[in-house]
Amino acid sequence: MLNYDHEALAAELKRDEGYRDTPYFDSRGILTIGIGHAMGHASVTANTRIAMEREGVMDTPWPRAVLEQLFAIDCDVHEAELERLAEKMNANLEPLSDRRIRALLNMTFNMGARRLGGFLRMWAAIKIGNWEEAEVQALDSRWARQVGPRAPRVAAMLREG
Repeated sequence: MLNYDHEALAAELKRDEGYRDTPYFDSRGILTIGIGHAMGHASVTANTRIAMEREGVMDTPWPRAVLEQLFAIDCDVHEAELERLAEKMNANLEPLSDRRIRALLNMTFNMGARRLGGFLRMWAAIKIGNWEEAEVQALDSRWARQVGPRAPRVAAMLREG
């Protein structure tokens, strides 16, 4: 189990992923709620989307306790994914600072461990503790071009520790 400030991660992800207490379709058409909790892995058909967007279907707020529970489950899932990825990359997360772990978890939440595993040069820099290079490699990516101001914030967390 990784040691990091869960409340700080929640605040960062609320800023970066957004927070909604009613279901919505994200930018890829995936039904989502809470702090970026995907309620499936594929976008719905146009007819299903039309039906779901009818009044009363998606405009009822979910209880805060349920959304907090979904977020806690998502944290556990993404944390386990990150730990498996780090092991695969032969990188030790244990000595990393809270901010660096949160940066990697933020990236895992956003793109998933499989895509994060494609950042080979970033992981190589992490393994040797070259945090300036880890930042450069995080920013030299399609991910950084897609997520706007999130990328420099998260990459700076890697560098600054």
